[in-house]
Parts: sequence; C-alpha cells; structure tokens
Amino acid sequence: MQNSALKAWLDSSYLSGANQSWIEQLYEDFLTDPDSVDANWRSTFQQLPGTGVKPDQFHSQTREYFRRLAKDASRYSSTISDPDTNVKQVKVLQLINAYRFRGHQHANLEP
Repeated sequence: MQNSALKAWLDSSYLSGANQSWIEQLYEDFLTDPDSVDANWRSTFQQLPGTGVKPDQFHSQTREYFRRLAKDASRYSSTISDPDTNVKQVKVLQLINAYRFRGHQHANLEP
C-alpha cells in the first residue's frame, strides 16, 4: 500500500511545485495547437480527464478577466448615502458602548 502510494507520487511529482507555471503554459500551447508540444506531453495532456463537451479554456484568459474585473469594480460599485442610515448606525454604536461602560450598574447580580 505504502509503496504504491509512493510510486504514484513519484510518477506525478513533476507536475507540481516550481514546474506548475511552465506546465500551465505548455498546456495552453497544447490547447492552441496540439502538434506544437512534444509527443510525450501531448499524450499526457490527452489522457487528462475531460467532459468532451466543450474544450478547456485558457487559464491566462480567466486570470486576465478577473484582473480587469478587480480594476473596474470600483467603477460599477455604488454607495447609498442615506442620512437616516448613518444616524441609526451611530445610535446603535452608542447603545453598544453604553452597555459596555454602564451595563454593570443595571445588572441584577444577586440571585
């Protein structure tokens, strides 16, 4: 059992760690043109599980989409400046502080 787990780890250890970004770029090259990568890598990528319904999407496109979304998020966000909301918030905080500082005076400590 332990030997088989170690063998499986050794067989796939090249896929992780420092090689991750290089392999990811190689996989994106494979998605663009399968013949552009070495035959060993091509067979490795072809053996990856997939649904077969839709081709994989480039991870770099997904990262770039979220970078743009993060930059533009402030443009689309809106704040509601309702003066009543601010007043209520201040009153709630004052009530909390009153219980913190004076709550012991109103507590029934004797059974």
